[in-house]
Amino acid sequence: MKTLLLAIPLALSLFIVGCSSGEDDASDSSEKKTEKKQLELTKKLDLSEHGYPFTIMVPEDAAFVDEKYNGLITNNNGFEIEITDYGTTVAERKEEWSKNDVNVVKEWLVESDNGFVTKNEVMNQEAHYFFYSVNAGEDGYELENVKVKNFTEEQAMDMFRACQTIEVIEVAE
Repeated sequence: MKTLLLAIPLALSLFIVGCSSGEDDASDSSEKKTEKKQLELTKKLDLSEHGYPFTIMVPEDAAFVDEKYNGLITNNNGFEIEITDYGTTVAERKEEWSKNDVNVVKEWLVESDNGFVTKNEVMNQEAHYFFYSVNAGEDGYELENVKVKNFTEEQAMDMFRACQTIEVIEVAE
């Protein structure tokens, strides 16, 4: 009887350890399955016909939408770049974002001369955003994610990477 009482806890311990190691293996394989491949930027979008003197590489299913005060490049699936002609510099925008106490920058993931990608906390939720500045002659343009959504790191990085493909079109005068 004593042997049986000792064997039961031992068997339960082995069962619990076996189950927990199986869960780790399952989560490892699911993590590998959910690793996101970089978004393919296969379509060159010429924005000059919409008043923006540059081209940008975007996903095949992305399109330009002319909005009242700005432009939008979207595929309605996590790729949403807003374009304005405000011409804010990267330094000015970084300072502005650093002071924001609602959309709090937790980490600067990428920083370049033309822009940045951040990890933020917005109302206790993690979000990732980007900002990119383009100079075309005397005119300045801003590209950033739309402001009404929280983006994943992969989405923000994909949009930032698209902005890095921008080529300014020289306008003949």
